[in-house]
Formats: sequence, structure tokens, C-alpha cells
Amino acid sequence: MRTKIRTTLTLAIAAMVATTTLSLSTTTALASNTSHGIEACQVVLHKLKPGQETSDVAFSRCSDNPDEFRTSGWIILANLYVDADYRGRVIYLSGLDGPCDSAGYGWRDLSDIAPDGSGADNTVSSFRVLEGCTWSQMYDGVNYSGDVKYGHGNYAFIGHEMNDRMSSMILHA
Repeated sequence: MRTKIRTTLTLAIAAMVATTTLSLSTTTALASNTSHGIEACQVVLHKLKPGQETSDVAFSRCSDNPDEFRTSGWIILANLYVDADYRGRVIYLSGLDGPCDSAGYGWRDLSDIAPDGSGADNTVSSFRVLEGCTWSQMYDGVNYSGDVKYGHGNYAFIGHEMNDRMSSMILHA
């Protein structure tokens, strides 16, 4: 009887250790993917069409080598950074249909913009605008809702009112 209880107890402890180890290794893998492994993502978008509220994604990809996106041939419209002063993980928003114009490009929900699942919702601290995208509208809610900040040009720091709060964005000339 003691042997049976001891065996059952040993198996139960082994199962708990295995589950904890699996959980910790999964958590470690996710953490390394978002903070150390993948350094940059590129999202290639179509321009807004009349009546359209969000740009259609043509394709997206991530890499641990940000330089490969700078030479990809797509027009980079904006760079979104997780840290101030244009540092940290970056998402390159690129245009398939040319540079910004009055129609511009829009993202109703930044949480699903990156293909690795990390997104940019509530993480952006700085951004650069390029290729004619001189005006920005930043919202702290999805679907262009909540507090809004209108901007012009680059932001080494998007300000305390939007830092790590931006959830949707529009860029245009």
C-alpha cells in the first residue's frame, strides 16, 4: 500500500514539475521573441480608398535584422518605435500604392498590425514619418476613438498624453 501511495505521489510531483517547466519555457520563448529575438516588422499597406477607414494589409513580415526592411524596395511611410528617441523594437509601415497624399493611410487597430502577434497597441513612444506623410492623428482608442492628438512631422517622444497609449493612427500629406 505504501509503495502504491509513494508511486502515485511521485508521479503527481513529476507531472507538476513537467507542467511548470513547460509553462516557464513557453513564457521564456514568448518573452525572448518580443524583447530580444524579433527586432523589426514591416507591414505593407494599400492606400485608403474613398469611404474606407483602414488600410488593407498587402503583406507583413518580421525579422531579427531591421536592415533588410530598409532595402526592401517598398516605400516606408513611418517607423513606429517602442522607446523614445527612435529606439527599441520598430514597425516599418510601408506603402504599396506610393507615398502619402491627402487620402493617406490609416490603422484602426494597432494591436494586430504586426504578423508576429505583438502589434503596436499601447507600445509606441516615438515615430518618424517619411515619404510625404507629414500629418498624423493619434488616438488612444481603436477605431479612431478616445483622446486624439494631431501632429506634424516626427516625434522623438509622442508626449505623456499618448506615450504607450496610442491604439489607432492616420497619416496623410
